[in-house]
Amino acid sequence: MNISQIHVSRLGFLSFVVLFLSLVTGSVCAQPTASVTLDYQDGDVLFTTNEPIAGFQFVVTGDIVEVCCGAAEEAGFMILYEETTGVVLCFSMEGQTVSAPSGVLIQLAPADACVSIDLTVVSTSGGEAFDVTWLSTSGGDCDEVVDCISDCPGDLNNDGAITTSDVLLMLAVFGTLCE
Repeated sequence: MNISQIHVSRLGFLSFVVLFLSLVTGSVCAQPTASVTLDYQDGDVLFTTNEPIAGFQFVVTGDIVEVCCGAAEEAGFMILYEETTGVVLCFSMEGQTVSAPSGVLIQLAPADACVSIDLTVVSTSGGEAFDVTWLSTSGGDCDEVVDCISDCPGDLNNDGAITTSDVLLMLAVFGTLCE
């Protein structure tokens, strides 16, 4: 009989199974991943989450008059909005969190008809990133903005394909300083 057989026989088969299962289930049954679902509707950023929110940041495209209110303000978050970059940043210096499972996270007062939100980061009090899902990231009449975005951004001569002609057009202006 070798040493591993002796240890197993001393513990007993049932004790060994219980010990093994507790080790396996301890690693498999870890805490669920923090997740949040966000939705932009008529100036409100709505949320549903499975963990308290300690801070968030996103970028707004469109002219915003005011960023305020909602669960972020109720939790005592600092609400910062940088007009030139469109960055909205909300957090608490004292460690408060938005603990409600759902509601209005923050309100945006847009001056433009078209507003869209992108580059979202939401974090837990431990600094872990949430898994973020957006149901809708824009509101208003955004047809003008969508029309400006090409389905084929490398097609510089608009012939429906990216070819050598497009590369030559790009090379013709390569190195030009823009003012």
